[in-house]
Amino acid sequence: DEEASTQLSGSLLLALGGFTGPLKGSTVIRDVERLCPAQTSEPTEWIGAPDLLTPRSAFAVAAVDGRVYALGGQENEGGYKPEYTDLRSVESLQISPMRGDRWREEPAMSTVRMGHSAAGIGGRVLVMGG
Repeated sequence: DEEASTQLSGSLLLALGGFTGPLKGSTVIRDVERLCPAQTSEPTEWIGAPDLLTPRSAFAVAAVDGRVYALGGQENEGGYKPEYTDLRSVESLQISPMRGDRWREEPAMSTVRMGHSAAGIGGRVLVMGG
């Protein structure tokens, strides 16, 4: 996928959202996959995890206190229409427990951002650029 986001926390790696291929004719996805390479009790292959609430790309991801934060990026205008031409930049925030079974929408950031970075530091999520 292109413009997907990844997050590593402990021995867990997540791959979230992005495009299915080159931008022209591509589909924006909301898929999330999980890899647990260092644990023998979990598969060492990519397995499906709960999908993001909306297809998105060019967003940032951070992990803090066992939760994953998906911040801003580009979502689809007017609901679930994955065509690349319907994208708009957003300030939305979705949160899920690292090994959770669903995402939830939380209050949005104060600024629309895409192509930005985020980091979990000292129990807080810091967002830069975009």
